[in-house]
Amino acid sequence: MDARTYEYQSAFARHSVAQGEAQREAKGRAALILGLLAMRFGALSAGAHDLVISASVADLDAIGERLLSAQSMSEALGMR
Repeated sequence: MDARTYEYQSAFARHSVAQGEAQREAKGRAALILGLLAMRFGALSAGAHDLVISASVADLDAIGERLLSAQSMSEALGMR
């Protein structure tokens, strides 16, 4: 059995696996956004860090897009 191609039979198992994958994706995006913010604007405050860590994938995508043209960390985080 190859774990990469195995299809879970129960709805509960499929849901649990999908939920785990979504959480890993959000953590990865948050880590990338945190790194980019720090490189561009310097050290993050605890509040900014917490905001990014708790953001949804959609919110992280929006932060990433704003980060391209933002003049400040507050602007990148959508706090303006």
